[in-house]
Amino acid sequence: MPGGGIAIFAGFAAASVVIERMLELAAPFVPWWDHLSIEQKKVDRGYTLITVAELLGVLASAASGLYLADAIGLLLERWADILVSGLVIGAGANGLHEVVKSIQKAKGSGTAGG
Repeated sequence: MPGGGIAIFAGFAAASVVIERMLELAAPFVPWWDHLSIEQKKVDRGYTLITVAELLGVLASAASGLYLADAIGLLLERWADILVSGLVIGAGANGLHEVVKSIQKAKGSGTAGG
């Protein structure tokens, strides 16, 4: 398991970027089934890529030992931690940024607006 602080953030960011790049390469081939309209094809592509990204995120968390709840000191069962961590990884860099922002707000370490 990676060390604390920036190493964990770097691991999540790297996993997110790898998944995003893989999906960018796969996007032209998704969906592979026949469609009646362009609009339906776009909708199917979006839902399919989101689902695949989340599944890859869960696999990346389980395989690499990146556990978000463990890293921030929450007590979760390992399977729940893998699921939560995988969803964060699969959400991509923007999703990870939102989670970090929420954690900072919860801990009170955000800067006060003036």
